[in-house]
Amino acid sequence: MGTSYQTLLVAAALPAVVAELAAAGITGAALQAGPDRTAVLPREDDFGYADTERMGRWISRRFGHPTLGNVLIDSDVVVLCAFRAGEQIHQYVSEQSMLVDWFMDDQDRSRFRIGDVDQPEDAVPPTGPLGTDPDALAPFGVGEVDRERLRAALEGDVDRTLRAALDGEDPDWLRSALDATPIWAELQHRLILEALNLDPAGLTTAFRYGVEGGVAF
Repeated sequence: MGTSYQTLLVAAALPAVVAELAAAGITGAALQAGPDRTAVLPREDDFGYADTERMGRWISRRFGHPTLGNVLIDSDVVVLCAFRAGEQIHQYVSEQSMLVDWFMDDQDRSRFRIGDVDQPEDAVPPTGPLGTDPDALAPFGVGEVDRERLRAALEGDVDRTLRAALDGEDPDWLRSALDATPIWAELQHRLILEALNLDPAGLTTAFRYGVEGGVAF
């Protein structure tokens, strides 16, 4: 069993985000992810899951803040969904094959679905990353975002550029992760966030685990 979490990046200052969500009756915690960038850790439901897609749409529509849903599934795949004015404007998936659900249909034929959508009998299951255009996600970053570094992170290319970004922070687990093929999805998520010049602390953990320095609401 790998690591799973669901968080949100809201393009607004922490005090405003906390006040808005608290006034709306939302419960969770928040942590600054950068200037005018807030990491939101929603409280999970009874099944240990927070619906960041629904919440991301709602926040972007209700308060006008562009919002990025961050979902890690069993250390296997990172899914990022960008929302603006209540609409999803971009989706990134680090490895599409991890979202393929195989099943046998009524004629005992092997088929697959993605999400809740059954795919045609002759469909070819997707593989590799989806939505790796750095220009789609760069606006959620802060400062000058290195597009090539971001593209490399989105594509899972842990080359010397990405290793250099972690200079001075190379514990044993990180060395092992860098040498793994494929790399751990949580490490890839962290590399994406750091390429956006964001603090990953509040965006890479679940509310149920808690985070130091967070503001509860």
